[in-house]
Parts: sequence; structure tokens; C-alpha cells
Amino acid sequence: MGYTKDAVRGFSWQSAATLLSTGITAGKLIVLARLLTQQDFGLFALISIALGLTEAITQTGINITIIQSSKPITYYLNTAWVIAIIRGFVIAIIMGLMGVIMATIYHEPTLIYLVAIAGIVPIIKGFINPAITSWQKNLQFEIDTSYRLSLVAVETLSAILLALIWPRVEVLIFSVLVAAVFEVTISFGLLKLKPAFMLSKNKAQEILLNARGLSLTSALDYFTENVDEIILGRTLGTSHLGTYHAGYSLSHRPTVGLAQALNHSTLPVFTKIGADRTRLRRAFIKSSGNLMLLSSLAAVPLIFFPEPIIMFVLGNKWMSLSPVLPWLGLAGISQTIIKLAYNLLISQKSYRLMNWHRALTLIILAPLLISLSQHYGLTGAGIAWVIARLLPLPLLLFAIIKILK
Repeated sequence: MGYTKDAVRGFSWQSAATLLSTGITAGKLIVLARLLTQQDFGLFALISIALGLTEAITQTGINITIIQSSKPITYYLNTAWVIAIIRGFVIAIIMGLMGVIMATIYHEPTLIYLVAIAGIVPIIKGFINPAITSWQKNLQFEIDTSYRLSLVAVETLSAILLALIWPRVEVLIFSVLVAAVFEVTISFGLLKLKPAFMLSKNKAQEILLNARGLSLTSALDYFTENVDEIILGRTLGTSHLGTYHAGYSLSHRPTVGLAQALNHSTLPVFTKIGADRTRLRRAFIKSSGNLMLLSSLAAVPLIFFPEPIIMFVLGNKWMSLSPVLPWLGLAGISQTIIKLAYNLLISQKSYRLMNWHRALTLIILAPLLISLSQHYGLTGAGIAWVIARLLPLPLLLFAIIKILK
């Protein structure tokens, strides 16, 4: 049985969702950029760092394990749910400690209580029904796409309504909380298969054993994608970080969003045809070509016409983004191909080479960010991203050839 139609169908649904999600997010930025300040966006970026870091270092790989396994979802369901719940509480505790540390590092006392409030999010999300992975595993892309799009819509609507009433950084946290509650509710409401609070030691060991490579991968992925904000918050200050955060979101949402759309549909396909190298090679080459074309088209307006886009989406007070946006657009194009390559490696459980690539990227990026941002401000950060994503590409190419040969 061929999976090309399934992959195309999945990509079509995910691409449509990406376009809608990008439009919704753009609408959110248009409103919030005029209600909130750069300082608010900067504080939320730091809060997101705390949330993302703790999630990365406690990665269990539950969803990936379920998708990769040939066993039915019911085999892991109960144990996966218990692990996710425990992990949610662990993340919340770590975030509480991180809030205190970050308040000192970034000289922002409000981070103590803001990060603590955000710590409720992983507790809530820990109760999500793991059976939602059945939609992706069984190639039911229509349901999965609608589900994920609804989360974006709920979070966006909540943020805008709350900001109109109370324009403060707290509304960005509360909107994430609302979306988390909504996600838990519909994960149980839409699925007949529901977990019970039962833990199997053997099944837990299987999940955690598979997560050994994923945990390091997740941590490296987090640091690679967020070290810029960790560093810029310190070197340039919270207000400039807020400006940069909005620009990065604006530049990467359309390009990386396309990569995520394709990855979501190709991961189960790559997994199913992984034993047939000819089919796998053909599927990867075709996916790469299409993705490169689409991401380049999405980035062209950002690269050549940054000022009109910034004026329309964010407003006049954000025009300091103009010099850096083209660089971030170029970085977004390279990131789309990198993510697709990672998808191929994950499908074959080839975590080691992927981790080496991420580590090399991080080693190149961190010092460049420190040096270039101090000399050239936000533009230096964009240049650092382009260099750091291009230099390690030969290593990733080697990993791809090794799998597909």
C-alpha cells in the first residue's frame, strides 16, 4: 500500500491549518502589538523560556513512542497518562524555582510570580488524553488538524478579549491557561478511548527507555531555538527582547509553520516505509523540494518588503525590526529544511547525529549572538542565526545520506 496520497492529504490539511493559524496569529499580533508594550512581550518571552526549558529537560517522548510503536495505543494509554500527569507537577515545581533565579538574572522581580502562574499550565496539560496521538498515528489528519487549529483559535481569542479589558502581560499567560483547559476538555470529549490512572512498570520503562535519546534531543532543540532570547534578554534588556520576540514570531511563523505542517504528515509515513530505502528516499526528496519552494515564497515578502509588513502587522512603534527581519526571514527558510531532515532522523530513531548537529549549531550560535548583538544590536542576532544554521548543514547532509543510501 502506498502512502503518498496519505502524506499529500496530511500536508494539504496541515498547510491549510498553517495558513489559517498564521492568519489568526497575525490578527493576534495586530491587536496585541497595539495594546501591549515591548516590555510586556519581553517578559512573556522570558516566561516562555522557563516553560520551554522545563518541558525540554523533562521530555518523556510519550507521543513519539506511541506513534513509532507497532503496538495499539491501548497498550501504553494508562501508563502514558500517569507519566504525563507526574511530569506536569514536576515541571511546575522546577518553574517555581526558575522564576526566582530568572528574576535575579534579568533584574525583573515580577518574574517570580509570573513564572509561578505559568507553572499551572503543565499541570493542566498533563491531564490531556494520550489517545489524541491516534489521529496522527492512524493518518486521520482532518481530525488532528481541526483539533490543533481550535487550540490556536481559543488561545488567540482569549488573549485579545482579556487584553482589551486588562492590557497587561498577565493576559498572555491566562490565554495559555484557557487553551490548556480547553485542550484537556476536548481530548476527552472527542475520543471514546479514555485512560485510567494505572501505571505499569514495564510499559513505563519502555517509554522512558525510548525517551533517552529524545530527552537529549529535546533539550538541545530547546536551547538551540531559545538561546537567542536567553542571551538577548541579558545583553539588550527586556524591552529589546520583546521587540525581537515579535519579529522572530513574524518571520518564522509562515516558514517554519509549513515545515511543521509537512512534518506532521510525513513522520508517520516515514515511519511506515522506513524499511524500504527506495521509497523513503523518494518521499524525502519530493518533500524537501516542495517545502523549499513554499518556504522561499513565504519568506520573500519579509526579506524584500519588511517595513510595510511591520507597519501593517505591528505598527509604527515596532519599526526598529526593519533591519533584522530580512535576516530572520533567511534563517526561517534554512530552518524549514532542517526540521524536515530531523523528521526523517526521528522516524528512524537516529537521534545521535541529530543531537550532534544541534550541539554544533548551539556552539556556533551562542558566541555569535553575544558578540554580534553587542556590536550590531538586533540585526546582529539575525546575522548570527543565518550563520549558525548554514555552517552545520554538511553534518546534517551526511546524516541524511547515511540513512537513505
